[in-house]
Amino acid sequence: MSCFGSDEDDTVNWSTCTNSQVRMNLPFSYTKDTSRLIVRNETDDGEVYVHLGAFGSHFNPLTGHNYGDPKSNMVGFFTNSDNDLEELELGLSAFFGGVDGSVLENLRPVYRAPRNGTIQEISYSASEPGLYLNDEPLWQLVFDMGDFAIRFDHVGKFPQELVDAVQAKVGVDINTYTGSEINILGSQSLSWKANAPLAYPQIIASEVVGYPGYYVGTNSAFEDRPTVQMEFFVVGPVLTGFDEVCVYKLVGSTEEAALQTIYELDLLNATSQRFAGWLDTNWQWRAEGSLCMTCREDTSGGWGLFERLGGWWETDEYGSNENEIFSLAWISKVSDAYNADLYLGGTGTAWLVSRRRNDGLPFQWIMEDLSVATTYYPVGEVLNLAPNEMLILWRDLNDASPRIAYQRVAFIPGTSRVFVHWGEFSDTESGAILPVIDSDDFTNSNGNTLVWYNLTWRPGF
Repeated sequence: MSCFGSDEDDTVNWSTCTNSQVRMNLPFSYTKDTSRLIVRNETDDGEVYVHLGAFGSHFNPLTGHNYGDPKSNMVGFFTNSDNDLEELELGLSAFFGGVDGSVLENLRPVYRAPRNGTIQEISYSASEPGLYLNDEPLWQLVFDMGDFAIRFDHVGKFPQELVDAVQAKVGVDINTYTGSEINILGSQSLSWKANAPLAYPQIIASEVVGYPGYYVGTNSAFEDRPTVQMEFFVVGPVLTGFDEVCVYKLVGSTEEAALQTIYELDLLNATSQRFAGWLDTNWQWRAEGSLCMTCREDTSGGWGLFERLGGWWETDEYGSNENEIFSLAWISKVSDAYNADLYLGGTGTAWLVSRRRNDGLPFQWIMEDLSVATTYYPVGEVLNLAPNEMLILWRDLNDASPRIAYQRVAFIPGTSRVFVHWGEFSDTESGAILPVIDSDDFTNSNGNTLVWYNLTWRPGF
């Protein structure tokens, strides 16, 4: 997940990060607005308002995956602004989506084939009750264009043209199928023409109890309104074969620059539907102000910690128990969304660090005054990053009564893995002591202060 397949190698003939040619368009029709895209529905009698997301992001509301999400998560809003929400009762507003969601269904955008290609996979997973409109199942569709392929994630249903084609090919109606979780096409494939409709993204919408036809976005990043979940991976040629690449680097330099400006204006918009509800953590998501967060001068930086977007999963080696991840994310200082005043370390803060568990439990860290800071999603500024050590200023620790704490960390990177010794917390920078890694520590990891991590993806993060 880099420009070239390895973060430091630029020897191949083609690079996404330096590409200026149009190799594919975004897989839907749109017009550009000031800080968002306007996407019309298939019958061209309605629209949704799509907010862009950065490839390789780490923080909400850009992604819920702090390991660095190797796709561009876009969000479509049915509301033009808060004014489109109706107050149902004191403290409760919602969007009128019609009986059985008919208004939402009609407005839902459609994915289209960017070029001629082949549908290689249409995979079914059972529904996730209570999250998606009418409990639609989760489909994935893989569209192969030869040099590039798109894996559409969170597909809810399909246009009739594709339904008929699949029915003719394998005898299955993919809009009514509820069987085994398999690739419906099996070993078959379907040729598909450029601009032909491919799929409809899922709609996150829950009907408000007692108010038929009114919908909110329960259990999502935007709980007060329904949204369209527009997420897809793009795979392209890199040094090691094929890997996820940033789609914005494939649309041509002129369009990429226009989309970058739209994205930055959205990040800076205090009334943005995507970001307005997350202003208290703007120091996190505004750090990721470049649409392609893999493309920078120093992607090999971080002294070995910024491999594959900076995410490291705990392994089960020598006593660790695989229940956490830590991640390093660089701050895009070239973006107009960057503001050094957002960081306690000012211009000296070039990286952010985060940790997360996958067992539903918070981190409980003992502070210098022996109190316990209980935090589910700790994020901090890296004040100093040097070979084998870093200094972290954790912010908003202790969810009940936020505070800061300093911590020095020792690490030894290896081939696709790293050993970390997390030091004790201090109220001051000078009081944070760098721990020493002894040779015995490698075989005595405890899953707490002495932890082995590697690059192997694990679920739950």
